[in-house]
Amino acid sequence: TDGVKYVADNGGAWVIQEISLFTAKHQKDDFISIKAEFKDHKAIITYSDGNGNEWQKIPVAYTPDFEEGEIKFFIIDGVCLLASEY
Repeated sequence: TDGVKYVADNGGAWVIQEISLFTAKHQKDDFISIKAEFKDHKAIITYSDGNGNEWQKIPVAYTPDFEEGEIKFFIIDGVCLLASEY
């Protein structure tokens, strides 16, 4: 989507790549919720089913690309979009 492309084009290509690697292993799931939290040049990417059931948290030791905050993504039927585009 346009929002995902914007993230990728503005220093977040590595986030999109991480999401695609996780998604490739979970193709059977129709819906995946992803939260990427950024603080102190580090990140935590959390994958869940969207109902509060976390599947995996991946810490990222260093990421200079983002200010503090978070970005939420959804994978719906194999399509990645920002939560705000849902």
